[in-house]
Amino acid sequence: MSRNFGLGSRNMSFAVKMILNIERVKGRFSYATVDSVAKRFKHFQNFAKKQGVSRLEQVDENLVKAYSQHLKNSTYSNQYKHALLSAVNTAMDSVRAYANVAPWVPVTARKQGIEMRDFVRTNQTISDIQYQMANKAMTPRVQALSSIAREFGLRLKEAALLDNKKALREALKHDRLSIEKGTKGGKRRTIPVTNERQIQALKNAAAIQDKGRSLIPEDQNYHKFLNSEIKANRPILRETGIHRFHELRSAYAAQRYEELTGHPAPVNGGTILDRERDREVRLQISAELGHGRIEVVASYIGGRT
Repeated sequence: MSRNFGLGSRNMSFAVKMILNIERVKGRFSYATVDSVAKRFKHFQNFAKKQGVSRLEQVDENLVKAYSQHLKNSTYSNQYKHALLSAVNTAMDSVRAYANVAPWVPVTARKQGIEMRDFVRTNQTISDIQYQMANKAMTPRVQALSSIAREFGLRLKEAALLDNKKALREALKHDRLSIEKGTKGGKRRTIPVTNERQIQALKNAAAIQDKGRSLIPEDQNYHKFLNSEIKANRPILRETGIHRFHELRSAYAAQRYEELTGHPAPVNGGTILDRERDREVRLQISAELGHGRIEVVASYIGGRT
């Protein structure tokens, strides 16, 4: 068998991208995920080459741990350090599955002492008045996009790639929404449909989507849409005190916390009355937002102290 598990490439990052594309065809990853993971894996490939490793078969836990320490001491932001290490874990998980060898055990940034990329939110989440003011001033397509992001707690990319017609049918039939495209690491998740605002947001978005497959114009891809119409609407958010679209996820999380506990989230002045229930709710919200760690929720709804 030739190097890199017989994929016919002498370059590790090329081989990784081939394997990721195989997984994409199976529905596990999107094009964007394949591209971002492959690009970030090149950083690891450069590090591995300096350590005398040039084949995927030679990559082991100790090498990735050494890479994590290299990242830890670098000048990259904590968020980017996490993203680079996550790319290696995602790639090696797919590589091991493709090669039908022992599963990859992730080397996590947390265990390697890389600082958390998240913060504990202390300021209030955006109000409905702020959100409505911003939404009214934006273009119809971005209005629909922001409504989907706000009502379901989606990342901007997830909201942009969502097939709203299909999502509306699922929401009406099963009271849930399946999120598959644009997710981090290709992880699928479901979000409960609990109110009429969510249904209305889907109806509006489906109408604007028209014959397309998502809110992205048919003559554009996500990046072109992001750098044109979405970019042009960002100043409108700032004018109403909303720093970025990501704030919409925080508003969703705070709303869900209040729905599930019966009192406001800590960030909005609420008090934790039952710590066990608080933990259960944070776990649920974490899953709905597409995160794997309960600690991340503090960046949306406030800490537990």
